[in-house]
Amino acid sequence: MHQEEYQPPKRPTIITILTVLGGMSALLAFGLWRYDPFSTFTKLNATLAIINLFGLVGYWQMRRWGVFFCFMATMISIFYTMATAQVQGWQAYTGAAGYALATVIGLYYLREME
Repeated sequence: MHQEEYQPPKRPTIITILTVLGGMSALLAFGLWRYDPFSTFTKLNATLAIINLFGLVGYWQMRRWGVFFCFMATMISIFYTMATAQVQGWQAYTGAAGYALATVIGLYYLREME
């Protein structure tokens, strides 16, 4: 009887690009600590960056839990955007759109993940 060796799912190129760009974005969010470490905006961005980093690690490993972390970051970002869009303007929407795009891509590849 021939036993096949375990092969993890192959990571699509779009997931690789998403994780690299998302990781750079998270590093930029942590850079905000230098300017105003005690503002609510900075604390929320750092929290979202941490949640998103967990999700991106899951994406990189092709694990389903990564999609759920990104979904959680998307929901938090959307609610925060709805609450502060009058103050922050269009920049608030770009962050929420980035999280939403990552979640949609993850949901598309969810069946291929472990």
